[in-house]
Amino acid sequence: MELIMPDQIALYDTSLVLLEEVADLARTVDDYRPLPQDVVDRIRDELLGDRVYASNAIEGNTLDRRETVLVLKGGEIGGGRKREAQEARNLGKAVGKVTEWLDANEACHTRDKLLAVHAMILRDIDERAGMIRTERIMIDGARYQPPDWGIVEFLVDRVLERLSLDEDAY
Repeated sequence: MELIMPDQIALYDTSLVLLEEVADLARTVDDYRPLPQDVVDRIRDELLGDRVYASNAIEGNTLDRRETVLVLKGGEIGGGRKREAQEARNLGKAVGKVTEWLDANEACHTRDKLLAVHAMILRDIDERAGMIRTERIMIDGARYQPPDWGIVEFLVDRVLERLSLDEDAY
């Protein structure tokens, strides 16, 4: 299996165009800064449901957006989907914690912070929450497989190092 390092990833032209459009939009929003705190809070609250829903849906969670928002606001859903509700709650709390760190200008690209977020996301779901894996895993039917467990720690450090270099871009 060929291993692609994080700094070797190339984006398609379409992705680069989309990233430039996002950067332009961010510059437009920046022209209105500083935004009143109540506006920032409303935007964050509105986007949280979308962010958690979309992220969990990618991972196979079947909660719809309405159910996700209900869970994030402390509600319960039926139908034997306790794990999916826990996934939504956990991710919402993790997003909140990262937001706190960013608001406090804390460096987020550290292994400790990454593992803390990992622990929040997998709390009450997986006993390996907050730990770097130490065994081989395979994804059935996937063309690309996760790297060997022996180099995961190295790769994590490499990604965090790269993100730290680009920290001002965020």
